[in-house]
Amino acid sequence: MRVILSCEPNGFGPVSKLTAIARLLPDAERIFVGDAGALEFARRNPDCFEQYLTIAELQQAPDLGAACDFAMVVMEPDVTFELLQAGVPVYLFDSLIEFWVLPNGVAPLAAAARRILNASSDDARAIFHAFSIHERKLLAHMIATRSFAQNFPGVPQRIEAMAQEGFGDVRLLGSIIDHPPPVGTSRRAQPDGSWSMLINLGGVENFAIRFHDNDYIIDLTEKWAARFLQDTPDCRAITICCGRYRQADTRAVGHGTLTRRFAARDEFMDLLERADVVLSAAGRTTLHEAIHLGKAPILLPEQHHNQYCNIISLAHTRLGDLSVALSDIVTLGDLPDDDLAGTLRIIEGARRVLREPTLFERFDALLRARIATFRALDPAHVQAIVDDVAAYLGGADFGATVRTLAQQKKPRPSYFQPGAALIDG
Repeated sequence: MRVILSCEPNGFGPVSKLTAIARLLPDAERIFVGDAGALEFARRNPDCFEQYLTIAELQQAPDLGAACDFAMVVMEPDVTFELLQAGVPVYLFDSLIEFWVLPNGVAPLAAAARRILNASSDDARAIFHAFSIHERKLLAHMIATRSFAQNFPGVPQRIEAMAQEGFGDVRLLGSIIDHPPPVGTSRRAQPDGSWSMLINLGGVENFAIRFHDNDYIIDLTEKWAARFLQDTPDCRAITICCGRYRQADTRAVGHGTLTRRFAARDEFMDLLERADVVLSAAGRTTLHEAIHLGKAPILLPEQHHNQYCNIISLAHTRLGDLSVALSDIVTLGDLPDDDLAGTLRIIEGARRVLREPTLFERFDALLRARIATFRALDPAHVQAIVDDVAAYLGGADFGATVRTLAQQKKPRPSYFQPGAALIDG
């Protein structure tokens, strides 16, 4: 069996999910297709992929699709379209399906999908690319062989809206994670009372942020972590995981150590499971992973517009009480309902917190208070927080879904056959 595995390049969320998919296909020849940070992440997990291609290299290999059984794609609409056009069955996975901004709603996309499914190759491409990237993200679900959405507040409502327009085959999934849940508690008190902290910032890079360009949140986190270690003798180790750290390093700070690293997936999951306190960017991937492992992460100020929306969506949960939103520190005003404009406003807010002493002190005090609150909780209260959030994350079993798809006989579809090789449910 030969499989194409592709994802969007921004952040580590999509490629982390793709790596989880790859782990469930150990007997297949797994061809990774992607760019930028996603490609770097995939290369750090060499047991998951047999071959690596950029998207441009895929475009230069027109016969590759004919030699593959199917493709599994995470949130990459343009690759999805081209593979479908080449006759490759595509199973599309998404963890942000309700986030995509649709200025005119779902109906125009449904109409476009019907036209695409009956159009010539050139006409279909013109119809598809007439829409914005957010609109194409959703349109790809309507033309994919089969599509799946990881659960989160608002996701069932978006799926229902698609169903009302005649595209009701999107399957609601639980957490897209291949890691087994822990056995027993991973919080073990040390005899000397010392404890450790994991800070996850993820891939960080996107359409507005590059390493050392607008990534103020990384410098802010490093500054805070060093100060906290210096002031907190019983915190003996802080590890910051981030895509900027191509080369890992560790230095002594106060009574402890500060480590910066770009962790492979298994290494990160091990760090997450063993950490006494977890601070995380407000992305959904680490949230799902932490909850799966029975961890209640303290959510850090948002890096971009989607993380802002995530914090808002979780504000009513018990985890909301452990979050530190950027608006708790600095005045942002009403963020525009636009990914780029909202992200630029957030970047400016993070820059101010890093550089203005009064704002940094406010951030420091808020985060220390959240950590103190968390460390005072007993295991039952931590579990209550986990259960509260988990109630919004349930769905069909991810592992069983991928294995079922891989085991099915898949006749080669003609140009665009949505619904081919469907699984029950």
